[in-house]
Amino acid sequence: MNGLKYVTLSNAGRFFNLQPIKVTVPLTRRGQEHYHHDGEEWVYVLTGSLTLSLAGKTYDLEPGDAAHFDSRLPHRLIARGKSDAEVLLVASPVASGSPAGQPKVSQNRAIPLPALQTFTPVAKSRHDPLFFKTTQKKKDPNP
Repeated sequence: MNGLKYVTLSNAGRFFNLQPIKVTVPLTRRGQEHYHHDGEEWVYVLTGSLTLSLAGKTYDLEPGDAAHFDSRLPHRLIARGKSDAEVLLVASPVASGSPAGQPKVSQNRAIPLPALQTFTPVAKSRHDPLFFKTTQKKKDPNP
């Protein structure tokens, strides 16, 4: 398939829009294919180092970092470093069907269907509102 390993964290998928999933991104993942589909995704890095390739840009994420993005943009998760990366991914697909006046678009999904931090924008320009990265605040050793 796409080289990712999934563990579904909720069985309520058909009743709710949010799809929480634990994803393992192997270092040995092959291919360069980027995925895109209606909705949005929030990714939180649990272990390992990860690069998020999103709409032609790359963002390096470490444990404790999170990213929130429009999943209609081409995206791919790439493990880097010495071990596989594990992430908590919450996908929120848009209900099926296109909004009025919008043409249907083919989708390339990595996630099979039914299957308290401050967000700081990280962008190469002020006009890139589609990606947000959360970084864990370090505790002050000398309070």
